[in-house]
Amino acid sequence: MASELSRVPPAQRRFLAVLVGPVGAALLVAGGLLAVTAGSVVGHLLGGVLAAIALLLLGVAQGLYRSARQDEYEAELDAAALAVSGEDCGGDCRTCADDCAVKSLPRR
Repeated sequence: MASELSRVPPAQRRFLAVLVGPVGAALLVAGGLLAVTAGSVVGHLLGGVLAAIALLLLGVAQGLYRSARQDEYEAELDAAALAVSGEDCGGDCRTCADDCAVKSLPRR
């Protein structure tokens, strides 16, 4: 299943996830400390908002990393199907006219 995110190479998505993840973690710690140790209601609210933004960043980082890994798994599966079928589909079994991925499945 192709998505808009598949246009970005998996290595770049993983690199972006590695950059965004620690920023989100640091903001989560800062927001949590501010929410707990603040002396006023505004400080508590600001800490909570900062922690929510940090959780959003951590979710984006996790999604980027997971989508990059799924694309790599899909490429490995395509390569295995191509190796088993012995047909040349141009490296992508989705473009095969006679559906080499289905033909490569074992029959009982």
